[in-house]
Amino acid sequence: MLDVALHSVSVPGRLHEVTLAFARSTHTAIIGPPASGASTLLQVISGDLRPAQGKVLMGTRDVTSLRRERRPLLFAAAAIDAPARWSVRHLLVAAVRQRTLDREDRHREFELAVSRWNLRAILDRSLRSLSSSERTSAQIGRIELLRPAVLIADRVLESMPAIADDFYRILRIIGTTVISSPASRDELGFADRAFVLEGGRVVQQGSPHHIYL
Repeated sequence: MLDVALHSVSVPGRLHEVTLAFARSTHTAIIGPPASGASTLLQVISGDLRPAQGKVLMGTRDVTSLRRERRPLLFAAAAIDAPARWSVRHLLVAAVRQRTLDREDRHREFELAVSRWNLRAILDRSLRSLSSSERTSAQIGRIELLRPAVLIADRVLESMPAIADDFYRILRIIGTTVISSPASRDELGFADRAFVLEGGRVVQQGSPHHIYL
């Protein structure tokens, strides 16, 4: 798995020389009030926004100039980045096929994810027909099957906060480096560390417990 680092990253009017490090296989939350720069920071890390200055490193690789699809990460939000006509089954099969597994292992991993996230009843439904909570379950099953080295999770659990414990526990077992924008203070509690942004600068960092003492 990979660590992630930002060195003196700036986006005019939004981020000001931000330097941060995200240790591999840990969960770090990015939080802040509206217009704090937290969303901009996630966009920079994921490759959706190129900074005016500074570097983004994943492992030892400088990925600053690379688009999202060329970075070794998965960006996940409440909406699923896949054709709306796809069925949940299609979504999950496409995910597990991206890993170098033989057919038997792919089937076993697929069945485990379907069972763990209670997806059996919606496997043949299209993504466009899902409720917000069903969409979240499908998204989480997809993430488990992809096993990303780095996950940028932007309010993924907004519709199903109760499954945060199971979701982040699985990611910890997999060894994924998680950088999240949590949808609630309860979800924040599952992070190892949090960075608080305000006015495009990091104003506080530490464990969630320390920040909210």
